[in-house]
Amino acid sequence: MKITYLRRIIGPVGIILLCFIIILLWFKKGLLFSGAEDELFFYNYTRSLELFSHIWYQAGIGYPTLSYLPRITYFLVFESLYRLGISNVLMEAITFLILMLTGTLSVFFLLRETIGNDIKDDKKLVPFLGSIFYLLNPFSTTQIWGRGLTYQIFAFALVPVFLLFFILSIQRKNLFFCVITALFSVFLSTSYTSPAVVLTSWVNIAIYLIFYLFSNKNNYKKNLFALFSFLCLFTLWMLLNSFWIYPLIKHGSEMLSANLTVRDNIDILKALSPQQSLDKVIRLIHREYYDGTYGETYNSFIFVIISWLLPIIVLFSIPALKKTYHLLFFVTLFVVSVFVCIGTNFPTGWLLIWLFERVPLLQVLRNPYEKFGINLVLAYSPFFAVGLIVFSEKLARLYKSQKLKYFFVSLFTFLICGILVWPIWKGNFAGGIRGNFWIEIPKYYNDANIWLNKQDRDFNILHLPLLPEDGVTYTWEHPYEGIEPSEFIFDKGSIARNFGVNKNYYSVLLNKLGANVNYKGLPYWSNNFEDFNEDKLYEELAKLNIRFIVLHFDTDYKKRRSVNPEETKKYLESQDNIKKINEFEKLEIYKVEIPSNIDLIYSPNLKIDYKKVDTSNYLVDVKNANGEIDLYFLQHFHPSWEASINGEKMENHIEVFSYANLWKINKQGDYQIAIKFVQQESVNLGTKVTFLTLGVLMIIILFYLVKMRKIFL
Repeated sequence: MKITYLRRIIGPVGIILLCFIIILLWFKKGLLFSGAEDELFFYNYTRSLELFSHIWYQAGIGYPTLSYLPRITYFLVFESLYRLGISNVLMEAITFLILMLTGTLSVFFLLRETIGNDIKDDKKLVPFLGSIFYLLNPFSTTQIWGRGLTYQIFAFALVPVFLLFFILSIQRKNLFFCVITALFSVFLSTSYTSPAVVLTSWVNIAIYLIFYLFSNKNNYKKNLFALFSFLCLFTLWMLLNSFWIYPLIKHGSEMLSANLTVRDNIDILKALSPQQSLDKVIRLIHREYYDGTYGETYNSFIFVIISWLLPIIVLFSIPALKKTYHLLFFVTLFVVSVFVCIGTNFPTGWLLIWLFERVPLLQVLRNPYEKFGINLVLAYSPFFAVGLIVFSEKLARLYKSQKLKYFFVSLFTFLICGILVWPIWKGNFAGGIRGNFWIEIPKYYNDANIWLNKQDRDFNILHLPLLPEDGVTYTWEHPYEGIEPSEFIFDKGSIARNFGVNKNYYSVLLNKLGANVNYKGLPYWSNNFEDFNEDKLYEELAKLNIRFIVLHFDTDYKKRRSVNPEETKKYLESQDNIKKINEFEKLEIYKVEIPSNIDLIYSPNLKIDYKKVDTSNYLVDVKNANGEIDLYFLQHFHPSWEASINGEKMENHIEVFSYANLWKINKQGDYQIAIKFVQQESVNLGTKVTFLTLGVLMIIILFYLVKMRKIFL
C-alpha cells in the first residue's frame, strides 16, 4: 500500500520541485519580468487595480476599453498583499509559480484521469512525461513565456484546469467539480484579456462533450448528465464572470465597431500564416528559433534534428494508444488544433478563410498559432509521452537490454525538454540574446513620483522626449524595452505615448516638440486639431491640464526615433512659463505655469470645487451661479460622459479643444453636478452579480465539505 501511495505522489512532487527550480532560476537576481508586448502590471499593484477596475482607462487623457476588466480579480487578491509590504518581485514570482504549477499539475491529472487507466503498467510514466512536456516545449518557450503577455501566462493554467474539472464532473457524475471549474475560471480570468482564450478554452470542453456523447450514445442517463453538467458550468461561468462579460455584451459592439474589419482580420491572418507552415507547427517551432533571437545555434543541423524528434516520437504512440478510450478525443483536439494553427497554409488554409468570412467569432484567432497553439500542446502531450516510452523501448530492444529504456527516456526528455528549450532554463526566453526583459526600475522614479504626488492640484504629467509611437527603451542598469509604462509608474495622469485615441492633441505636440521620423506619416496622425493649435507651448499644455513635465535622460532616443533629450531641454528652456524646478538623477522636472483656475474640471465663469469619487465618477459643487456657465472636463470626449443635476441629464454636451468635454449649464444658484461615465454602471452591476454568485457558491462548498466530513466520520 505504501509503494502504491508513493507511486501516486512521486509525479506531482517531481513537478512541484521542477517548477520551484525554474522559478528560482528566473528570479534569483531579484528582478521584475516585464516588457515585450505587455506593460508594468506587476510594478505597483494599487495603481494597476485602479487602472483596471474601470472601463475608462486613464492613459493619456483617458479612453474607454473593455480589454482590461478581466484582470480585476487577480489584482483584487494580490493588491492587499502588496499593501502589506510584500515586494512586487516576490509576488510576481509567486504568481508565476502558482500558474506554472496549476497548468502542469492539471495536465498530469488530466492524463491520469483519461488515458492513465487504459495504459499498461510499464507506461505509468505517461502523466508525468506529458505534463513536463506541456511545460517545457518550444511553443511554451516562445508564445507563453517568451511573448511576455500576461493573458498567455494565465491561459497556460486555465486551459488544462478548465478541461480537467469538467471531465471529472462528467466521469464522476458530480456537479461539485463544475463549481470548481467555474471558480478557477474567475480566479484565472486575466486569461480573458484576450477574447481568443474564451474560444480556446471552451472549444476543448465542446470537443470533449461531443466525444463523450458519441461514445455513450446508447446510454441516455450518462448523456443527460453530461449535457446538464455542461449547462451548469456555462451558467456558473457566465454568472461568476459577469464583471467583464456583462459590459462586453452591453457595450462590446459599440466599442469594437471602430476596430478591424473582416477583411483586415483576414489580411492579418494571411500575413502571419507563412511563419507557421505545417512543418513548423508540428514541431511547435516559431520564428524566434530561426530568426536569431536565441542565437544562430538554433539554425544548426543538430537543433533542426532535435525539433523533428517531436513528430517522429508522436508516430510511435499510435499503436499503443489505439485501444484507449480517450484516443478519439485527443486525436480530434490535435487535428482541430493543427488546422487552426497553420492558418492559411497548405493544405487546409482555404477552408479556414471560408470559415473566417462566415463565422465572425473566429476572427479573434487572426494570429492562430499564438491564440490556439496552447490546445495543440495539450493535445500533443499524451502522444509525446506514450510515443517517447514506446520509442525508447524499441531502441532498448535493439541493444537487447530493456534496462536501457529509461536511459533513452531520460536522454530524449533532456534533448527536447532541456536542450531544445534551453532559453527557459537560462531565463532569456523573452528577447533571447537580443533583448532583456528582466528589469529593475531605478529608485529615482519612485522618488520623483512621491514628490509629484505632494504637489497641489489634480494635474497631468507630460513625459519627454516625445515618442513618435508607443514603444520605449529605457537604458537602466537592467533596461526596459516595451510599451511606454508611465501610467503604471506615476500615480498622476501621464501623457507619454502616441496611440489612436489621442492623435488629435498628440499630433500638435509632435509638431511642437518633433521626432526623428516623418511623424506626419505615422498611422496615428491627425490634422483635426483646429481648436487646439496655439502659438505657445504652455497654452497647448494648459488645455491638457499639464502642470509638470518629466524629461527623461535615460531613454535610447535614437532607437525610438525621438529627439535628443538635450535638444528637448534647450527647447523647454526657450519657452515662456516653463522652468526647471527639480531633478532626480536622470529625470528633470519642469513646471508649467498655466492659469490657476484650470483643473481637470473647471469653469472660466466662476470658481468651482469637485471631488473625484473614482476614475469614472465626479461630483462638482457650484456656488452662486448667476447664469449660464461653461463646465470643462479635460478627459477625452465621449457621449457616455454624462453630467446631471438632481438626476436630470444635461443635454448641451459638446467637444472642445479637439478632444475634451464641455457642458453649457443654464442654472442659477448653488447646485451639485454629477459627472459619470455611464458605461461603468454595467461593470458595477456585473461585479455585484459576480460577488453574489461567489458568496452563494462559498456557502454551497461549505455545506458540501461538512457533509463529506460527516460521511467519513
